[in-house]
Amino acid sequence: MSKVSNLTHQWAIVQWLVKVLIFGFCLLFGSPFVVAESDTSDVKVRGAIESAIDPAVETLFHLVRQRLSLMDEVANYKWQHKLPVEDLPRETLVLNSAVKNAMNFHLEPQSSRAFFSIQINAAKEIQQGWFDYWQNTSSPQVGRDLKKTIRPQLITLGKQILRQIELAREALDFSALDVSGLDVSGQEISGQDVLRKRFLQVVDVQYLSEHTKLKLFTALKQIKTLEKPPLTDVPESRPEVLNETRLSSILRRGEIKVGTTGDYAPFSWIDGDSGEYSGIDIEMARDLAASLGVRLVLVPTTWPNLADDFTADKFDLAMSGVSINLKRQRLGFFSAPYHSGGKTPISLCRTVDKYNTLSKIDRPKTRVIVNPGGTNFRFASSRLGKAKVRTFENNQTIFLEIAEGRADVMITDAIEVRLQSQHNKKLCAAMPGKTLTKSEKGYWLQADIHLKEYVNTWLHQRKIDGFVDGVFDKYLGSES
Repeated sequence: MSKVSNLTHQWAIVQWLVKVLIFGFCLLFGSPFVVAESDTSDVKVRGAIESAIDPAVETLFHLVRQRLSLMDEVANYKWQHKLPVEDLPRETLVLNSAVKNAMNFHLEPQSSRAFFSIQINAAKEIQQGWFDYWQNTSSPQVGRDLKKTIRPQLITLGKQILRQIELAREALDFSALDVSGLDVSGQEISGQDVLRKRFLQVVDVQYLSEHTKLKLFTALKQIKTLEKPPLTDVPESRPEVLNETRLSSILRRGEIKVGTTGDYAPFSWIDGDSGEYSGIDIEMARDLAASLGVRLVLVPTTWPNLADDFTADKFDLAMSGVSINLKRQRLGFFSAPYHSGGKTPISLCRTVDKYNTLSKIDRPKTRVIVNPGGTNFRFASSRLGKAKVRTFENNQTIFLEIAEGRADVMITDAIEVRLQSQHNKKLCAAMPGKTLTKSEKGYWLQADIHLKEYVNTWLHQRKIDGFVDGVFDKYLGSES
């Protein structure tokens, strides 16, 4: 080997050693050069994702974050003035105003209401987070005035969000995004993934849970546009629609939407073969629609999803043996009660002596069965600590689990116990004539005082003329 070749070979070895040392140094101390080199493909993917999002959508996401970011100041004002986080009259006013304004931006009221309802819940979640933080640490310094400074800013942002939704409506259709060829860790990226990930990234507000952010994103992309010019475009010919109530909307639409579960006899039951609904509340719903002169539309729902469907404005009211409670009252109004009762156990007739008190039921060997969601589930969760509690999804066949020996007892409303014991001679009330709780049933209405007053008046008249008792007698064989 010549001297020149030998030197060249030695120089190449030196260069290789230098590169190894530099790479090792960068790896040891986390140099950005190494990261940039190793993550080049990911950087390109992220850049392509961001470039795929329409600027109008990006602006919309930032406006949503900006509004929610003011909730710490709202919470501060409420904390300093000893006000509760929840202010239902104010929330109703804000929601109705937002829905009315949405029509001015050619946005469909029902889907807009669903989004703004969730936005209000998100705002309360953030405020409650700050309340909890200050409760465990120390009070914050006095901030800006809510009425003079913060609220006007919130109103302005609300209108900006509506305007931006109108501008970004088509771009919010994630299926229109061009994300072909993009992937992360070998997985294809969908347009929905792109928008969702970007929304979660932008709307990163302290004390706002991932679950609520996802609900907010889903509601946002589901907002629809009006097919016809909004009624508020013609205030001179129809000035009353500027302040349209739920009741007047029902009359204008010519239909009333009633949410019902179809799995809670004797109130609401759907036949698995025919798909036909029957029950006390189904007949009451038909009579209510007839009194208004509108068409009845029954909207299927479930107990676990009842509150979410109500908040999403899928129906005008729920009629399905709904128990009156404060948690539901926060979201809407209840009619006057039309039935009183409470929770009581049902078991095999030959075992009633084993389960005629709550203490006897709440034992390790007792197999309690319960349907998910609703007040039955909440009662079992809060009052039974030792018994084996099993959740059974099909509320239509749940009592067969007891009759056929796969469960020992269920705690449900006394009226349902009475009906089931009539239908199946193996089943009996374990505490006949007694209940573990006291409760009332009413019709759960969207927050409109005009609709509430109408329903209450209708219900009162149907009580005094005997119609309500007649419907109960039809399904129970005796007085309600």
